[in-house]
Amino acid sequence: MPPHMVEVEEPPVSPTAIKIKTEYTPLLRYDLLQLGNSNPKVMGYGGVGTVVETGIFRSPKLLNQRVLFLNPSGTFQQFNYPLIPLYCFQLPDTVDSLQATALIGGADIAMVLKHKLKQLQVDEVILLGANSVVGLSLIQLLAIDDPIPIQALVREQSQAYFNHQLALANVSLIRGHGKRPVVIDLSNQGYLTEINEYLKAKIPVWSIARNQLPGVKFISEPLLPKGYQELIELLAMDKLYLPIDKTFRYQAIEEAIAYQQAKSRGRNLLSWS
Repeated sequence: MPPHMVEVEEPPVSPTAIKIKTEYTPLLRYDLLQLGNSNPKVMGYGGVGTVVETGIFRSPKLLNQRVLFLNPSGTFQQFNYPLIPLYCFQLPDTVDSLQATALIGGADIAMVLKHKLKQLQVDEVILLGANSVVGLSLIQLLAIDDPIPIQALVREQSQAYFNHQLALANVSLIRGHGKRPVVIDLSNQGYLTEINEYLKAKIPVWSIARNQLPGVKFISEPLLPKGYQELIELLAMDKLYLPIDKTFRYQAIEEAIAYQQAKSRGRNLLSWS
């Protein structure tokens, strides 16, 4: 079922909410999965925009500030009214709106994975589908502080793209073999032969995209607010680069979806301003 646009009456701003004029939202695989939902809702769960009104219990200092926000009730709309203050983050002037938007559904997932790897003291990471936004983000995050050796598996047709994105991010893979490796499946297709081989070798395998593979641990957890703040700080310090493919006007959402399903690499965004 293709998405469709409707005009709705704007609600009043509740005492604990803010009104945000949406600037950009990311188009994610999660959003495409909603298209076949028999109970349709507003797509999207995050975006970047400018605060244009605040509820009486919210600081008026937020007015006219650029923010990254999460909104579980959907964000594919010209104005958003997020109700969770902890998941609304002011953006420094040095952070580009496009890059901030691309944090959602990519670098935030990578940060969750980084935290888990550090907690388990993993000493080698094997990435399947490393050329994805999550993969490229995780490679950069793991190169900060105490770097972890990485093996990156990429399909032959994606190798040149992957190498180019690593160069743009100014990061190199750290080589090495550890005694406590973890395999992370970042793809929603392929690599089944490799996954079975790792499982036979009793190497733990995680996946962020497939939750029904026998023996594979499915990872799906939200990033805490502190993690988003850390990602924004990395952007401000030019220590994180996110690959953006194309930006579409929201009126061209069907074109954007068709493009993403056919040949997209990197994050695609919708512009609402």
